Amino acid sequence: MFFGGGALWFLYIVWNLSAADLVIFSTPQPWVVIFSMLAAGAFFYVPDFLAVRGLCVLTLLAGWPLLMAAYMEYDKPQRLLMVSAVFIAVSLAIYLGAVPYRLRDFFRWLFSTPGRPRVVGSCLFVYGLLLTAVAFTY
Repeated sequence: MFFGGGALWFLYIVWNLSAADLVIFSTPQPWVVIFSMLAAGAFFYVPDFLAVRGLCVLTLLAGWPLLMAAYMEYDKPQRLLMVSAVFIAVSLAIYLGAVPYRLRDFFRWLFSTPGRPRVVGSCLFVYGLLLTAVAFTY
């Protein structure tokens, strides 16, 4: 589901490329066909950890609108809280896209003791509350 969603979102972006983005072909349709075949090939020939790779694709694609929301907003230092989290997520997505089994290892480490999920969840919850509070200070 994650890989299919990421592939469809990417194909949508490729389908709507402007003429300035097209170098080799004059229309985006050949690129859509090529990337559709690549996605189908990855689905059938590299099925290991496909959900992790799909989450990585979705994270990379979702990072773009979030970063564009803070682009050229230099007079608002609060944006750095959101932008920092996005850059960390994008960095993790690139890393986990290359070695997806590390996410399994992380979950194994996380749930090996009962207190770790609560601590990690509490930290993420507090960071989310901080981002929510900062969003109202713009």
